[in-house]
Amino acid sequence: MKEVMLPYILVVWLLFKFGVLKKTAKNYFITITIGFLLLLALFFGHRFYSPLDMTNSTTVKAPHAVVSPALGQHIDMVYVDHNAEVKKGEVLYTLRDDKIQAALSEVASGLNEIDRTIAAQNVKLAQAKRHLNRNLSMEQHVSIKELEEAQDSVELLNADMQVLLAKKDGLIAQKGSLEFDLSRLTVTAPFDGMVTHVYIANGSRVGSLHLWDTSKKFVEMRIPDQTYSNIRPGQFSEFYVDAYPGEVFRARVHSIVKATGEAQGGLLPREQAVSTHIQRGAAPVGRTVILEMDKATMDMMPIGATGAAWISADKPHSLLALSTSSVAQPCV
Repeated sequence: MKEVMLPYILVVWLLFKFGVLKKTAKNYFITITIGFLLLLALFFGHRFYSPLDMTNSTTVKAPHAVVSPALGQHIDMVYVDHNAEVKKGEVLYTLRDDKIQAALSEVASGLNEIDRTIAAQNVKLAQAKRHLNRNLSMEQHVSIKELEEAQDSVELLNADMQVLLAKKDGLIAQKGSLEFDLSRLTVTAPFDGMVTHVYIANGSRVGSLHLWDTSKKFVEMRIPDQTYSNIRPGQFSEFYVDAYPGEVFRARVHSIVKATGEAQGGLLPREQAVSTHIQRGAAPVGRTVILEMDKATMDMMPIGATGAAWISADKPHSLLALSTSSVAQPCV
């Protein structure tokens, strides 16, 4: 906008300076009116077809993970410091074990007990089978009742054995679950990333760490709703951040946010207040667009850096479109 308005102001000043235009009220009115109309045309053209974030709220963001619950844990030892870059699998901190080791000891004792019970049951089963085989070999010298009792004894012992084996399987599964819970007491980085502030300390019972995924940084900028229909994924964009004064970086439109918090209703069984509806809907806040960067730009950007951005949106005529066949390296 200023690239057009500043030359216009300069030309008008020169025309008055060298007497090409007489210094009359009529000429002042005409030049000011033309300038005002030109300013309006540029303003609405930018607003609809090349939206610019005039709020300076464009922000570099990144996904982050909360690596353990903030409540219900007891931190034992912290292994990272402020602003540390970590690799996937690196230990961040450990949680104190209050009950899992005791439960594992109890399960181990139960497994030992059931193994001994199974061994004793095997002895009883072997004896019952020998007794049954002996009765079968005696044929007519054994009554039918004694033979049936021997068979019943073997079947009952087999059934008891299956119950014991099922209990053992249950204890083994419980042991595996406890060992998994025990392994989770060592909190490791799920991906390469960065830790900023470390507010937790050894012995803390409340709190956890936030791990930023620095490989997925993105830029979020605000646009007015009037330009919503002209935004498409892949469109050319440029942005700057205050962290790099004088530098302009290139990006592409990743996607447009199609829902806003102002549209979110309450889940409680009560009527919506009209005043709340008005407060949320009256302000022309617009919505936001996600911009993606190349890796070189991503590595430079500090998370949380703010600035401004613009997008080359769909134009009313193809001659006005800006070629965006490739996103170049950051340009100064």
